[in-house]
Amino acid sequence: MNILKSRHRGAGPRSPEHTPDVGSDAQDATETENPAPALIETWTRRNEISRKIFTGLLYGALAAGPIALGLGGWNMTHNTAAVATTTNHTAVDQSGRVGLFARDAVVTWLTATQGHEAQLKGWFPMATNALPTSTPKVSDAQVASVDQVGAGQYNARIAVTVGSARQYLQVPVYISPTGGMATLAMPQPVAGMRGVDAPANPLVQKVALTHDLAVTMQGFVTAYAAGNGDVTRYTSPGSTVAAIAPAPYTAVKLTSVSSDVPIPTDRTPREGGTAQIELAADATGKQGTQSVSWLVTVRVRAGRWEVVTLDSVPGVRSAGAPPNSSTNPSTQAK
Repeated sequence: MNILKSRHRGAGPRSPEHTPDVGSDAQDATETENPAPALIETWTRRNEISRKIFTGLLYGALAAGPIALGLGGWNMTHNTAAVATTTNHTAVDQSGRVGLFARDAVVTWLTATQGHEAQLKGWFPMATNALPTSTPKVSDAQVASVDQVGAGQYNARIAVTVGSARQYLQVPVYISPTGGMATLAMPQPVAGMRGVDAPANPLVQKVALTHDLAVTMQGFVTAYAAGNGDVTRYTSPGSTVAAIAPAPYTAVKLTSVSSDVPIPTDRTPREGGTAQIELAADATGKQGTQSVSWLVTVRVRAGRWEVVTLDSVPGVRSAGAPPNSSTNPSTQAK
C-alpha cells in the first residue's frame, strides 16, 4: 500500500526539537540574484488534512467494497483540486504566512539550549553553536507586523513574553515564488511599539448620577451586562441593542456619566434630541470588581431617554445612530 505513504512537513508551531527540511527552492535561490535561503519551509496544513481525509476514506473503501472505492476516488479528485488552489498565494496571504513562520523561528531560537544546535541551524543556518544551558519561560508569541521590503523579502516583527518581560524581535524572511520560506538573518531585538497621546475626549459634559439620564442608564447597564431587567425598556424602537448572554457580571454600578453636549437639568429635554454619552462603571463578577465603560448614543422620545446604539469611539457615532445635529436635548425650554 505504498500509495498511502507520503512525506509531509508540518504546518503548526514547532518545538525546539523540530528540524525543518531543506527544500529545492533554496538551491534555486542561490543561483539567482535573490537572497540565498538555506532553509525552505513549506506550509501545507490543508494538504495534510486532505491527505488524512482521503486516507480514512480509502481504508474504509477497502473494507466496504467497490462502491466505496468509487466514492473514495471521487473524494481524492475533489480534494486534489482544492489543494491545488492553495498554491496561488495573494500578497495578504504571503504576509500572514511569513509572520507565522517568523514567529515559530523566534520561539525556536529563544528556547534552544545546548545540544540543540542542529535544530536551531535548521531555522537559522547562520547561527553559531553558542547556546545557553537553560532558557526562561517563553509565552504569548504574536506577530506584531510584517512589512514587504523587496521582491520576496519581508521583515517580520514578533512580540513575545520572555520570563516576565515583553520583548520585540524582528526577522528578515525570504519567500520563494513557490511558497518556500527561509530566514535571512538571526532575530534582532528591537524597541517595542510606543504609545502616543490620545486626542482629547469630546465627551466632557458631566451628568450628575441623580439626573434622569443617569438613572435611566443605570437601569440599562444593569439589564445589559448583569442580566437584571429587560433591556428593551431602555432602548429605542428599532434598536438592535440586546443584552449580553450570558451576562458577564452580577452587578454594575455607574461611577460617572459624560456627554458630548450639555444635558439640561432645569427643563424638559427637547423631543428627538440626541447625545453620545460615556458610561463609566464598576462591574462585579466571579473574579471580583473591575472598571468598565460603554459608549452609547441616546435620544429623547416622549420625554424619556432611550438607547439607540452602542458606539465604539468617542465622538464617532455608530451606523444607525442619529446625527449630532441641531436637535440638542438642551434647547427646549420648560
